[in-house]
Amino acid sequence: KKTEFISMPYRTITTFSLRSAGSFVDKDSELCLWLDFDDVFYPRRSNEDDPPPPPIPRRSYLEIDFQKDKVDIFVVHRYLSERLMRVNGHQMKPYTSPVSSELLMPSSPDTGTNLLDWIGNNASAIDPK
Repeated sequence: KKTEFISMPYRTITTFSLRSAGSFVDKDSELCLWLDFDDVFYPRRSNEDDPPPPPIPRRSYLEIDFQKDKVDIFVVHRYLSERLMRVNGHQMKPYTSPVSSELLMPSSPDTGTNLLDWIGNNASAIDPK
């Protein structure tokens, strides 16, 4: 099986998002990264005889799929939030600063449910512990 490895400095990540797997049909979660360097897309010619279409500038975007129930996306979110947090103006935390081991602890199985209850204003379903 072919595997692709990509390496990029944390400072190039401007924004990230995580999408959890939905129903049983949706088999994966996604991590989306927006990067601060630009990309240029060169569309294909519709016909060999046509002149090439103009290039399209765009923001670099990377999407990584995680297999459902194999990756704790809440841990990934906590880790990226801590690692990419900007302090002292717009500077990122030094890479030598350690990440708390509490951030890497597995999430409770009810984390997603509790979050949706909180968003949906179903306060009666939230455990106050």
